[in-house]
Amino acid sequence: MKTQIITLAGHDDLISVRDRMSWAKSPRILLVWPAYEQVPLRPLDLRILQQHARELGAQLGLVTRRTNVRRDAEAFGIPTFRTSAEAQRGLWARRQTLGRSSASRGGSRVVDLRETRARLRQAGTTWSSRPFVRVFFFAIAVLAVCGLASLFVPRATIELSPISKQQNARLEIEVSSIPPSSVLTGVVPAREVHIEVSGTQTTRVHSQSEVPTSKAIGTVRFQSLADAPALIPSGTVVYSLAPSAVRFATLAEARLDAGDGGFAEVPVESLEAGEIGNLPANALQGVEGILAASVSVTNPAPTTGGVDAAETVPSQSDRAILRASLLEQLEAEAQAGLGALVDKDDVILPAQPALDFIAEEIFDPPTGQPGSVLGLTMGVTYSATYVKGSDLRALAELTLNSSLPPEFAARPGTLEYRIVSSSTSTEGRVWRLELEASRTIVRRLDADAVNQSIRGKSTGRALADVQSTLTLSAPPEIRLSPPWWPWLPLVPFRISVVID
Repeated sequence: MKTQIITLAGHDDLISVRDRMSWAKSPRILLVWPAYEQVPLRPLDLRILQQHARELGAQLGLVTRRTNVRRDAEAFGIPTFRTSAEAQRGLWARRQTLGRSSASRGGSRVVDLRETRARLRQAGTTWSSRPFVRVFFFAIAVLAVCGLASLFVPRATIELSPISKQQNARLEIEVSSIPPSSVLTGVVPAREVHIEVSGTQTTRVHSQSEVPTSKAIGTVRFQSLADAPALIPSGTVVYSLAPSAVRFATLAEARLDAGDGGFAEVPVESLEAGEIGNLPANALQGVEGILAASVSVTNPAPTTGGVDAAETVPSQSDRAILRASLLEQLEAEAQAGLGALVDKDDVILPAQPALDFIAEEIFDPPTGQPGSVLGLTMGVTYSATYVKGSDLRALAELTLNSSLPPEFAARPGTLEYRIVSSSTSTEGRVWRLELEASRTIVRRLDADAVNQSIRGKSTGRALADVQSTLTLSAPPEIRLSPPWWPWLPLVPFRISVVID
């Protein structure tokens, strides 16, 4: 006969098994009880499953090797087998007639359930089913839960404000360019930093000056002094002897015949512009070069055309003022740039950077040239000597620690120092600084001892004990979570001791 096999699992209960049985379409339903899992089905559940199988028009069987389960199933008339194969080969007990009316089936079901309940009550009357035992174990479970809650649920924070005071010290420090072996000697190393800056600045010029604007011209006469002909090339330089040496250059080539009677006239132009080239007649007497021994020269007529005109020309005073202004600007830029090269608490000696060298200095226009606007471009390198703030802080901390009372400790982040005075040696390689250092110190508190002393106590008693044993600058504060919890936690790690 066709059999629907349903294998039970540890998570199956009465409802899930009923649902799986409802899908069965065969006249036999075989429940396979697992050998090594505990299925939460009570004897009464087996009876209910048997009734449900009858309503489906099927017969319920059970495969199990558990003695108690087999005993309960046989008590209800449910056939039991050791294996699924045995259940399919063997004969099942004859089912009750299913053609009864609904009323008779309902009445029989109620009678069967009552008999089963009475039988189960008689069979299961043990010490665990007695009411006072159940109440006792329930109370123990509640107490256990409350005990665990009292250990791990509450959290407490106690804030303590120990007595604090200010500690001050004044010390003299030597800053040397030769690195010391240790700051314990009272000497800190001097460090050097270089910064390059450049810039351009212009200024309006109003000073007037005479400026050469055109060159003088004239004619000179060459006369031969040798017996051989001579060639005078263009560009030959002739010059005056008095009142000052003014040089002219020939503008054309000339040839002289041999003998004293040969001469040639050539136009000339002064090499320097201005009125200085306007010479009287016969002022040009000299010839430069190898021709000086073979020819003579003179100017029969005065040279003319040299003009000096009034122009706006930057003076030396204008240049000096512009240079000083640009250097001041570059020094300010170097001072601002030092902030990126040194730390905030470093001390620069002296406070302003020193001019190291000038790499570029260009005036526009150049000296002597006219112009209404004077410009200057400079590239300058500045240097600065400084002391690391960490070196000063370490030396100040060592000095303060030497006079620290044993019952006090330094509050982190409160150390401050300032330079009272500074001086330098004659050679400029050693500086002496007078430093004033200060910090806040607080009385030492043992957080672990405070934690141990207040565990498990009420808030009022814990506050009283702390105030009686510790000297504080302000009353302690205790915060509990949850706020309504009456005692501080028993577990140390649930208590936080915060020392301001």
